[in-house]
Amino acid sequence: MWERLTDAKFLTWFLVAAGLFLRVWHYAADHTVWYDEAVLLVNVMEKDFAGLLGPMHHAVAAPPLFVWLLKLIHLTAGDVTYAWRAVPFVFSVAGLLLTVPLARRVFDPPAAVLAVGLVAVSDGAVWLGCCIKPYAGDAAIATGLLLYLRTTDGWSAAKRLMVLAAATPVLICFSYTAMFAIGAVLLALIPATWRGGPRSRLAWLFASAAVAGTLAVLYFGPMKAQRDPNLFHEWRLHFPNYDEPHTIPLWLGKATLGVFQQACNPSGAVLGLLAPLGVWGLWRAGRKEVAIACVGTFVLAIAAAAVKAYPFGQHRLSFFLAPAAVVLGCAGVGEVIRWRKWVGVTLAVLLFVVADGLSLWHVWEPWHQPEAKGVREYVRQHRQPGDVVLSDDALEPTRELVRGTYLYFFFGELKPLASGAEVPPGGRAWVVMNHGTPAERRAYIGTQLAPLGFVLADEKQFHPDWEQFNQAGVYVYVRR
Repeated sequence: MWERLTDAKFLTWFLVAAGLFLRVWHYAADHTVWYDEAVLLVNVMEKDFAGLLGPMHHAVAAPPLFVWLLKLIHLTAGDVTYAWRAVPFVFSVAGLLLTVPLARRVFDPPAAVLAVGLVAVSDGAVWLGCCIKPYAGDAAIATGLLLYLRTTDGWSAAKRLMVLAAATPVLICFSYTAMFAIGAVLLALIPATWRGGPRSRLAWLFASAAVAGTLAVLYFGPMKAQRDPNLFHEWRLHFPNYDEPHTIPLWLGKATLGVFQQACNPSGAVLGLLAPLGVWGLWRAGRKEVAIACVGTFVLAIAAAAVKAYPFGQHRLSFFLAPAAVVLGCAGVGEVIRWRKWVGVTLAVLLFVVADGLSLWHVWEPWHQPEAKGVREYVRQHRQPGDVVLSDDALEPTRELVRGTYLYFFFGELKPLASGAEVPPGGRAWVVMNHGTPAERRAYIGTQLAPLGFVLADEKQFHPDWEQFNQAGVYVYVRR
């Protein structure tokens, strides 16, 4: 029995099975659709294929092939969350399965097992595997590119680059962040390109042109059309502050550790501290291309944040860096194992146990989101013909953006609070909101509806703690 438990192959597939269980569990749970998912789906349901390439409502931006796939699902399966979530679920599973051969080709067995284990139970990977956003696909593509780099090291540089060039338009059109991973692979292939002679150099230029051309088409197309000030307002904390230059080194260190933390929460910060040792270890072991690609992905991402084009830090938008973070961090653990085996193995076990503990906790107590799905079912069961559904879903009228959640759940029928003026005397209005405490919501709704003659008739809160912020609430108002 002990031999089985210490066998790297057995442990690897046991951990893969655990990772598949976590992903299937949360996919089957059909968690409520939350704000970021909802506003994306509203756009997908409202717009045609051409419209999804232009400006989107509610500060949404998404790669064209990803939203087209969602549109195709909507046309064929309808509004079914299991169908929507099949996309991130498949990519999350693919990312896990691709990690197995990648880890075997990069690490010695102990570090390889750790890498697979951390990806298997990564709280971020499991969560994003049931989140209708492109982030699971971002990570899977980045993992696949690192694996491509390792499995093709016996090919000529020209062949490797031409295959990469052919795949580039599809990859970037499905995942904007693939540009960082592909750019890093191009950096990693510079030494082989230089050794390969003129043909390889021409292929490198062709692959670079494929990246630049794809980005140009996207930039002057959907990227520019979907560039929204609200997005950049949200991202501002993930950019360096040039007004206070002395804060930039601290920002860079904190943001980099945040990326590792996002990749392997809550073990990631330790991996981040070990990453420099991991770079040295990969270089020493002859994995120079992998080291350059992983570091290069970080460097390109930091450069994008430096020009305030894309956020960098502990944010789901940076999850495409998770494969590089895992490789660098586990390489660092591998070096500790090489130096002092019992210290390194103990560290590896602790890192996995901590990460696994959080994932197991979320099986019991899933990630919290306001229970908007429950609000919809409650209203459907109790509303009467002629009742209207209203929401501003915010305590300030200027924050209309936040109404997106219920625009999805009451698609085509939700109206703003100001529309209460259209309700006839004796009519009822259902007000659905998430933000603020119940008392704050009642006060806010009252200022909007009381002057129109509405009185509160009933309410229901979807959380036992009435002082909790951002919990779903339903209020029934009757117009006198």
